[in-house]
Amino acid sequence: MNVTSFRTIYFRLSNEKHVISIVLNTTAAETSQEQTITQPHSKLIEMNTSYMAPQNSSLTITGVIKLNMSFIGDSSTIVDVFEGLNTSSNPPIFFEKSSFNSDEINVNLTKRTNETTNYHITIGHSVIKYGGFLTIRVPYMESSKDRMVDVYSSGYRVKIFAYGTKDVLPYNVVGTFPLQKQTIIFPPSSTIMCLTIGNPRPNASIFKIDKNGGYKKLVTETVFSNSYSTVEVLTLSANQRTHEGRYICSASNGNKVVESETDVVIIKKAVIDETKTGVLKNSSNTIVVSCKAKGKPRPELDFRLYDKQGPFMIRSGLFKFGKSESGKYSSRITLTLSASNDTDVHTVYCFAAQGGERRHFIISKKIRIFPEGRENNWDLYQRVSEAQDF
Repeated sequence: MNVTSFRTIYFRLSNEKHVISIVLNTTAAETSQEQTITQPHSKLIEMNTSYMAPQNSSLTITGVIKLNMSFIGDSSTIVDVFEGLNTSSNPPIFFEKSSFNSDEINVNLTKRTNETTNYHITIGHSVIKYGGFLTIRVPYMESSKDRMVDVYSSGYRVKIFAYGTKDVLPYNVVGTFPLQKQTIIFPPSSTIMCLTIGNPRPNASIFKIDKNGGYKKLVTETVFSNSYSTVEVLTLSANQRTHEGRYICSASNGNKVVESETDVVIIKKAVIDETKTGVLKNSSNTIVVSCKAKGKPRPELDFRLYDKQGPFMIRSGLFKFGKSESGKYSSRITLTLSASNDTDVHTVYCFAAQGGERRHFIISKKIRIFPEGRENNWDLYQRVSEAQDF
């Protein structure tokens, strides 16, 4: 892994009482520097440690941070994570929310004195109604873009009781964090994480389903355990084809069992089929473009269209695609353009992606509709494409 390809790398270390968050600023990695990490600050926050969720409204949590407001920086960093169990789902599903990725959590900081700051955290009813844990974090040191390491203390946990209960979770509930429908194993290895939560704390196990539907319990590593949660991890090698198959994350509290299933596939990276990719038809009326790719899992294909002036991307949603072929490990799409009405389309790129929504592996093929004229600047187009919502 090329670490410098990431802007930041985030680590979260925790036990029953304390959570330490470490953010590595890789853009400062080339700068020679030495940092001293001090012991965590104690009693930095004045706060209530438990709240009851309202019956029909949002919840506002308030407190005082014993730091200057300028020292804290971005208010979105105050909320580390809210963890809960959606008990209205069948089976219950574990979820996590943070202020930077959820409109349901809002943080507001105001100056109290030169040395203290008020915080107000409002959590929407759709999140808070299930109860859970809110973890608040504060910085050890003033953040700086030029520093390699930023460290936060996240050991401030607030218990949110579901309305009408006396615990974070109702008794005898159990759930899991849902696994992806398909887990792709990339070389050299990848992992399956089985995250379970419940009251009482459930036992977490990972099973492989054999050809006859039987369950084989596998040896896993416990990476986290507290009063309500257990996390087990299974590492699978990309060199072992026998690792492919169906796997189960199981959570059991002795009374109930909840399972989440995933299909494990070892990747065979996509390749473009040159014999079925290109301009199939270029008449005075119609231009037909085709793209075909093979791989395991089956690649998902998409066209991106460009004019010849650049960098300008023509939104592909204006055009109709056809799916003329779809095999177990291959995909093919076509695009029909009007030779008279779509003259601004100069170049088409076909993208083949694997990895579902995360699109872990992507390849592309350039198809020039009008080969004459100046060459497209693909590097520039790529930067533009990353900044647009297709």
